[in-house]
Amino acid sequence: MNKELPSVLIPQQSVEMSNVDIHTEILEPVNKSQSRLQFNIKKQGLLNSGSRLVLSVHNDDAAADGTCFLPTTCGAACLISKATLRAGTTILSIAENVGERFMIDKAVHTASMRSEIDQVLDGASGSNLGPSTNTDGLLAVDVGCANYTSATACATPERYKPVNSKTNCPLYSISLDDIFVGLKNIVLPVGFMQEQVSVEIELTQQVNGETGKTMLFSTPPATTTATSYGLENCVMHLDYLTYDAATMNRIADQVNSDKGMPMVYSEKLVTSSQLPGIAQPASGVTSDVDFVREVGSSGLKVNNVVVTERYDTVNALTGVYRSDAPIHDISFNWRYNNTIHYPKAIKNPSLMRNELEKVQMFPMSVHNAEYSFDLYSDFYDSKDGMQNNPIDSTVLFEGQNPQVLGGNYFITSLNLTKGPGGEGTQIANKNIIYERKSVFSRNDYQTRLIKFFVDYEKTFVLRNGVVLTSI
Repeated sequence: MNKELPSVLIPQQSVEMSNVDIHTEILEPVNKSQSRLQFNIKKQGLLNSGSRLVLSVHNDDAAADGTCFLPTTCGAACLISKATLRAGTTILSIAENVGERFMIDKAVHTASMRSEIDQVLDGASGSNLGPSTNTDGLLAVDVGCANYTSATACATPERYKPVNSKTNCPLYSISLDDIFVGLKNIVLPVGFMQEQVSVEIELTQQVNGETGKTMLFSTPPATTTATSYGLENCVMHLDYLTYDAATMNRIADQVNSDKGMPMVYSEKLVTSSQLPGIAQPASGVTSDVDFVREVGSSGLKVNNVVVTERYDTVNALTGVYRSDAPIHDISFNWRYNNTIHYPKAIKNPSLMRNELEKVQMFPMSVHNAEYSFDLYSDFYDSKDGMQNNPIDSTVLFEGQNPQVLGGNYFITSLNLTKGPGGEGTQIANKNIIYERKSVFSRNDYQTRLIKFFVDYEKTFVLRNGVVLTSI
């Protein structure tokens, strides 16, 4: 991928020595409202993919100050409902479900990274589990990512808590390559594009009566749960890179050649569906149900598919940004191009986790108790399960029982690359098929909302400053 590109256009450590000038800009939106922001990127050099969008979100009920916090799994990424990257009228990338996708990416961030880097930037506290401060052998919110006031009470540090004031408030940020995953593969040469490059942000709305979309509350607000944005705080911190003349001239020569400069990058397509529930079974009774779902992918060169699922409810600490583990192990398989992916449907959660790590190319840094309910359940004693919860219910985070953090990272996947970092698989004229057997029981029988994040290859060619895109 991108083997013909100059190394400075690939966001990775380069062995090529080259002088670089960095121009930093605080860019204000050209259009802004409580639902939408638009930024026009300056035509200068190369846009650093690590540039950041800065936002502030506020509780509309001033009396709720001190009780507000961001979802623990994704922080400020939940504030972005949808984002679009354009060159003129040409769409380079569309990012949907940004909060949920960021949750997937953060699952492979190390515990120290989440507490010492991510929390500072995206405001998500309580994202790690560690040894309980109150009961030996149990788990609780780790002391490194929460402010403990006693052995049984902890909360988000005050500097990360949203407040009603739009002037004296915390600012949160998320990098452009966490919003647009394609920018992890390429550095955008904005200085060589004729048309205006713009970023459009659709902001998540949380109205009165809703929680868990933009923020949660340790105690219910008396007046309203609605939130709003501090528009004067919404800016971009951009870095433009300009290398030595020889390097920039090589880029210009390739852009102005007959072939132009082809740039391959990842794009995400989201397919949403439901897995209908059943009537609650009697205690000790289970019910097997088979599901088949099509995943939008026809005609695409697919690298992987990542799957999240959850009940249609709001979690007291993660909001709607989670993937709920089933109590009984599911089994699933995939079909594509007249091929069955696994010789036998996989059922072991450890194997599912290992398959996801192959997709993410890094080990997951979440506790087993956050990935599945294997530690919780003794089905020999009762098929209802959930008898042995390893999370200490006495150590409250934001006044909430931390046991709701269990099973929040049950993320599964399909890897279609040809070896680590290899090319994806071209899907013919039929979509990928997901086949699954779910086991419903007394404590797990509700409808599940399921999303398939399809990572596929997209290409644009920059020729004489004009952008031409593939699918």
